[in-house]
Amino acid sequence: MLTSELIYCQPVLNPSLTDVTGTNVNIISKVLSLVEKTVIQSESNSALIVGQRGSGKSAIVKQALQMVSEQNHPFKVIHLNGLIHTDDRSSLREIALQLDSGSSGRASLRTFAETLLHLLAVLQGGDRTGTPLIFILDEFDLFTQHPKQTLLYTLFDLVQSQPQPMAVFGITPRLDAVELLEKRVKSRFSHRQISVYPPAQFKSYLQVARNALEVGIHDSRNRKIASTPYRTDFNAVVSQLFEHSDFVRLLRRQFDFFRDISSLHRILIPMVAALDADSPYLRLDIFQASVADQLVDMKIETIQDISLLELCLIIAMKQYLDQGIIKFNFEMVYDEYKTLMGRSGSVSGSGMKLYKKAVALKAFEHLLALELIRPLESGGNLENDPHLRASSSIMSTAGGGSRLASSNILKEFTMVQLLLEPSHIEEAVLKYPDCPPLVAHWGTNAL
Repeated sequence: MLTSELIYCQPVLNPSLTDVTGTNVNIISKVLSLVEKTVIQSESNSALIVGQRGSGKSAIVKQALQMVSEQNHPFKVIHLNGLIHTDDRSSLREIALQLDSGSSGRASLRTFAETLLHLLAVLQGGDRTGTPLIFILDEFDLFTQHPKQTLLYTLFDLVQSQPQPMAVFGITPRLDAVELLEKRVKSRFSHRQISVYPPAQFKSYLQVARNALEVGIHDSRNRKIASTPYRTDFNAVVSQLFEHSDFVRLLRRQFDFFRDISSLHRILIPMVAALDADSPYLRLDIFQASVADQLVDMKIETIQDISLLELCLIIAMKQYLDQGIIKFNFEMVYDEYKTLMGRSGSVSGSGMKLYKKAVALKAFEHLLALELIRPLESGGNLENDPHLRASSSIMSTAGGGSRLASSNILKEFTMVQLLLEPSHIEEAVLKYPDCPPLVAHWGTNAL
């Protein structure tokens, strides 16, 4: 019994269960109103639904269509996607196929001209009592790239001129989508535009997450467990999660980085997918691992693969950062590296090896190639930067001081900047595989 109930306790895995009512009640009501006017009142409409990717545009349209279908009013939905239907020929054939769903593929064999004539005959032959048609054009802006925009002109013209009720909804992330329309197409469009935004407040974001995880009593898609004790227990565990400080903190972190609904569902899916008879309730540890996988810092991951010498050079640069010095060169870094290694000599059994300057320079160049450090355009100016005067003796002995401003500056004296924060370095050192205790101490402490 429990196994069968689990199947209905995985709402976030089903795309049709994407619930965005917590943040877009007004927007859903606008789309719902347009659909109802077409389906119930036989009034044709067209509109653009605009918003950034992952803000819930498609989910809002699907939810509005679901709400109308539950009222037992007949209508037909035709879906097109600009990424798939890249020209008017493929678009028209897809429309004909979806209109003739029981024609065993006959429409797909027509020529472009035959398909267009067939489509127009079907659409123009209807009246106000015909089955309403709802056209959903995903990636609407890509349809504007079709030559002469024939498909868009035809659809918008039919919306205005034909008695059969029709609605055309374009879904796009581009705010300037209307400006992409040709003048004749724009004249047929209603210029109705609905903007969708991701949750602006963390409270709304939490509500979206709760809606995605809870199993509702009146949810028709989960009717089989609506009144079972398991549903009650399942939702009680969900409530406990939202009262757990770690769970809320991780959701807050996700909200600060990515406020779109799709990224929220990406971190919830593993927790729900892990439900089984042995573990029938949501687990915090799986959610923590999911968030960690989604918010991987690639710089920290890169440091995991560098050599121990390169890690020591980064730690040497961190020592300068701790002193407020943000610009340095290889000579300065190697000098600090030797100082660190000198301290390790007093520690018995450290087993640390001091590499020669030529080897260390190769490691330094590899850090440049990995873009963990970057050269400064001007190369830095010792005379005007008090933070760098401590290394002037190093440069003058090498005879390179007079060449700092030239384009032929020696690479040992090229000023660089570390592209890592001290906190990044400390975290990377703690995660570094088989890191010697002494190096871990250097990386996590200001010396």
